[in-house]
Amino acid sequence: MPTFVNIRLWKPGLKNSEQYKSLQRQCLLREFECRQKQARKLEKHVTSILIDLEKHLSSLDYINVKKLCHDSASRIHSKVMSTHKEKLEKLNHGPIGQKYEEMKSKLIHNISSYTLSKAEERLLCRGWDFCIENKITHFLDFETDIELNTMKIQSHCHESVFRLICRKIHNASQQLMRTSKHKKISNLSNEELAALKALKSNNNIVICKADKGNCIVILDKESYMKKAEEILKGEQFQALDNNNKFHQKREEELNNYIFSLFKEGIIDKKLRRQLQSTCSSISVFYGLPKVHKNGYPLRPIISTIGSYQYQLSKYLAKAIRNIMKSKDLQNIVLSKYNSGDNPYKIFRDLNGGLGLYTIQRWCKMVDETGAIALSKPTGRIRTVRTKASIKKVKKWLDQKKKISQRILAKKLKMSKTAARRILIDDLECRPYKIIQEPALADKQKENRKKFAHWVKNNFNKDDIKRWLFSDEKLFDIDGVYNSQNDRVRAISRSEADKKGGVKQKRKFPTKVMVWLGASTKGLTPLVILEGSVNHEQYIKKVLPVALQFGNKMFGDNWVYQQDGATPHTHHKTQRWCDENFPSYVSKDR
Repeated sequence: MPTFVNIRLWKPGLKNSEQYKSLQRQCLLREFECRQKQARKLEKHVTSILIDLEKHLSSLDYINVKKLCHDSASRIHSKVMSTHKEKLEKLNHGPIGQKYEEMKSKLIHNISSYTLSKAEERLLCRGWDFCIENKITHFLDFETDIELNTMKIQSHCHESVFRLICRKIHNASQQLMRTSKHKKISNLSNEELAALKALKSNNNIVICKADKGNCIVILDKESYMKKAEEILKGEQFQALDNNNKFHQKREEELNNYIFSLFKEGIIDKKLRRQLQSTCSSISVFYGLPKVHKNGYPLRPIISTIGSYQYQLSKYLAKAIRNIMKSKDLQNIVLSKYNSGDNPYKIFRDLNGGLGLYTIQRWCKMVDETGAIALSKPTGRIRTVRTKASIKKVKKWLDQKKKISQRILAKKLKMSKTAARRILIDDLECRPYKIIQEPALADKQKENRKKFAHWVKNNFNKDDIKRWLFSDEKLFDIDGVYNSQNDRVRAISRSEADKKGGVKQKRKFPTKVMVWLGASTKGLTPLVILEGSVNHEQYIKKVLPVALQFGNKMFGDNWVYQQDGATPHTHHKTQRWCDENFPSYVSKDR
């Protein structure tokens, strides 16, 4: 840290606090902005001086003066950079970054006719994992591009889905623009940003990842297309028609097959939705150059991400990986390693079915012994996790569904780990939280579902903002008593009783009905109704409060919402709402 941000504090312990670090960061940012302003002023001043010199000096003298200024600036720049490098190496306890001049032959394979500049080489040497902290400068152009690209998907989805997508994209873009305004420092120089734009706009080259390793390969676009077309001429590939009916037909066949499995009860509703394909795209073909072979041939890759069989492939890969035995994995690793594949290639092919460290250990075992010889159990007889203990636990679970793992271990006189292994590994019983849900009849569920679909199809987010939602709930006048956390601090029990340490609870407490309305503008006043509520009390005491609040907050353009309780659906209540409210959710809707 620079010395000017090492602030003396009256409490030394505050140096480790987040507030102190935040203050240091703000000081550094202010200093950085101040230095940037000074640099811009000096740059303008130097430019104006050079313009004046150009007017008063001959062309030869002007060139010599300009060269002298450039040499002087280069000396100062190299001196400052060496000082900064020493500071950074001292802070890092070693060298900073990578020497790309020495590493570029390994990191970049340029087999195209295009010659890279130094800035482009330095940029590409940062690798595929480098994240560019860029700043949006032209907000209007950015918003226009977002809107144009969003309009392209309107014809491919339902109107309600399109509105939802637009809302999500709008929120994300606004958040990105807000955060981009506060970004001060970029992790790329101006030369590297210009190099990035130049590489992006160059349509004659293709920049791609190598088949093995994390290096970058640059090819001529024409050469890349020729190599790809040679692969596609093989018998395993077939050209599709331009009308794209083949892809739609296969997607429909897959969806019909998944639906038949659902009808037969083989898969549930959740899995059917997961596997079903909608608005899918055709699989994409591309090639990765093999830098370890002469001529840089392409390895064909077919990416099924977004295709109709993508979700099904993911599900099947996971299912096969789960049922595959350890011995099968050993045979696969052994055969692949003997055929010449390295551990990294085997790890990628198994798609996460086995850890990289385990594969490397097995390959080392093959080099040393010629086989994968894992340690086997000693054969000692079990004394705790016996078949009798497992049978006893199973019997207890059948008799009593709720049983604590701690109590189970205490009764069986074993450790909690052994009890957990019996429950999870042997009996495959996992603890599930009891879910509370309202006790609704089938008709009530159907009505709620219809109402949800009606709201979704007829209103958007802006319309809902002008709704007044209302509901009521019964409360007893005894109040709430928390037996676990309610405490009274006193010297003795008698003193605590005097201070309110006794909570009296009646067997049949008096109950009151409390009504409240809520909207984006705020909450309505509370309406407390004693005893049972009928339509007359509801019309007399509740609806006028809702009408007054709605007109005050929204004017004459708002909607009143109420549930399907008997006082709400009464014909007199519906008539009152029809005559007084600008709009309301009727029971017939």
